[in-house]
Amino acid sequence: TQHGIAAKFSIARIGNSFAYVSKNNRGDATIVQMEGYIPKRISTHAVENSLEGQTISDAVAWSYQLEGHEFYVTSFPSLNLTWAYDSTTQMWHKWLYWNNGSYERHRGNCQALFQGMVLVGDYANGNIYEVDTTNYTDNGQNTRRLRRCPHLVTDLQRQYFSELQIQ
Repeated sequence: TQHGIAAKFSIARIGNSFAYVSKNNRGDATIVQMEGYIPKRISTHAVENSLEGQTISDAVAWSYQLEGHEFYVTSFPSLNLTWAYDSTTQMWHKWLYWNNGSYERHRGNCQALFQGMVLVGDYANGNIYEVDTTNYTDNGQNTRRLRRCPHLVTDLQRQYFSELQIQ
């Protein structure tokens, strides 16, 4: 294989395999999951574009499972950015923390399963938090969400909608 590990702490178990931040002999930054001895690309163009030409060697990763979904989470301290991959849906999202009016990388730097709880260690202050789908705060601060969608066009013409329903 021509994919090497670009960040030594980006390796984390996911499913029956492991994933890591990779670079190949052409310098492309991708995130791959091993299928046997073969790395399979799991990152999308959006993820790769955010990493291209950036410092990625300091990436750290961890994984966890919650409600039947297994996640690979990798943070890039130099970029102040965290990407999370849901292996069940095969979808990516940025997992960011709202701090004093701006987004920054997620606070989690490591993970452990203890007495049925998914616990995450904070990189900045050493606090331990529980990942919980019924809690909508980050250390007591309301979690802020930003949802973006791709541009909607038909035959390169803008589309207009009179109403929007979000589920």
